Amino acid sequence: AWVAAGLGAHARRGTPEHSTAHARSSKMLARAGLCGASAATPRRPAPPARCGRSMARRVVARSAEGSPGTALEAIDVGTAAYDQGDYTAAAAAFRTALKLPGAGVVRDRAKGAELTAAEEFCAWFNLAEALAASGGEQVVGEAYDAVEAAISAAPAAGVDARALLVASTALSSLREGDAARWAAATAALPAPRKPASKGGGGLGGWIS
Repeated sequence: AWVAAGLGAHARRGTPEHSTAHARSSKMLARAGLCGASAATPRRPAPPARCGRSMARRVVARSAEGSPGTALEAIDVGTAAYDQGDYTAAAAAFRTALKLPGAGVVRDRAKGAELTAAEEFCAWFNLAEALAASGGEQVVGEAYDAVEAAISAAPAAGVDARALLVASTALSSLREGDAARWAAATAALPAPRKPASKGGGGLGGWIS
């Protein structure tokens, strides 16, 4: 299960609330076009348009056989590790995803294709959640940095980063932790939309 990491007073690992929060976030990411609608692969960006279903299956198969060779494969590996509760391995895989060839344009043949905006956002956002879920003090700074990087990548990916940050139970320890660091990490977020009426509620109070 992905989103709820057993932090604070929110859903704890292995509970029905944990699974519900995970499924809710998966649906949000699916609507954003970043991943499949299946909760089994909540953090995997959709294959590029030129990839058919058979190619997508081969990508997953290669991920299971050995070291990932592309960002998409590394995201799959990280997702599987997170689902098994191995947050350290998950974080390592998402870091690797940021260094591997993606499904974007090729500007340098030696480096391979660049990451797509969706791949970059997913890798950073997932890394932030994995680090926060690990609960290690030594990685807190990196977790805040990953949140900041995910926000930076969100516009190009067409993602409502504010909504996803609010919905992420895994990131609750960061939201509710060091207020100054959270404010700095989320400073680039666009201003929250004003409610349509006086009875409506905004999201700004949740993350600023």
